[in-house]
Amino acid sequence: MILKENARIKEIIADQKKEVQGILKVGIIPTLAPYLLARILTGFMKKYPKVKLEIWEYPTEQIIQHLKQEL
Repeated sequence: MILKENARIKEIIADQKKEVQGILKVGIIPTLAPYLLARILTGFMKKYPKVKLEIWEYPTEQIIQHLKQEL
């Protein structure tokens, strides 16, 4: 899911040349969340303060279902 959202970050940047803003939805499994989120979020939030993050911490199947509902 993080790799998919990485592509979305690039889309947001391409759309907003001067200032990155919008909503970035990230699904992450509970076993990875404590290790990855702390490393990524602080720097990301400083660099892109106008991006609203929506983070879901669910098992893989629930993340997939949640993303399907969002489409």
